[in-house]
Amino acid sequence: ALDHAEARAAAEAMATLEPLSYRTFNLAIADAREAFWLSSPGGGEPLHLAALPEGLSMITAYDLNDLASPRIRRFKPLFENAKPPDPETGDWAEWQALMGSREKEPPDDPDNDREGSMTFATEDGFATVSSSLLALPKPGWEGAKPQWLFAPGPPDTTDYGAVEI
Repeated sequence: ALDHAEARAAAEAMATLEPLSYRTFNLAIADAREAFWLSSPGGGEPLHLAALPEGLSMITAYDLNDLASPRIRRFKPLFENAKPPDPETGDWAEWQALMGSREKEPPDDPDNDREGSMTFATEDGFATVSSSLLALPKPGWEGAKPQWLFAPGPPDTTDYGAVEI
């Protein structure tokens, strides 16, 4: 994907991957103008490519904005109602708090301990190990640079720091 200067070209190139060469995955590919969702459903089925709609979207192990995902069902409305990040002032507080949330819907079964929270750790060691927040400037914003905040551990216990791009 990084061989291409624009999201559209990268997404179209990635969509031609051999489906049997990869396990299932979801991938967001974006630049300052466009964003795309590439999905491999597995089983040899063709990859699915779609433009991401304007506004807030969430992708988990489920499909884009799929309310069957407990995480999306719980957190998408919370992100939509939170104060949006302000990259110019460095205020990402509400989104950082949501990214570190361990709150979840009451699970229907005890094996569902990682599906509903943004940050989780299971008894068998599967866990949230890092978190990123990205901001891309609108085209034409002179002097504005992309911003990447990275927490090199679970975001409820690890501070985000700026990564130089």
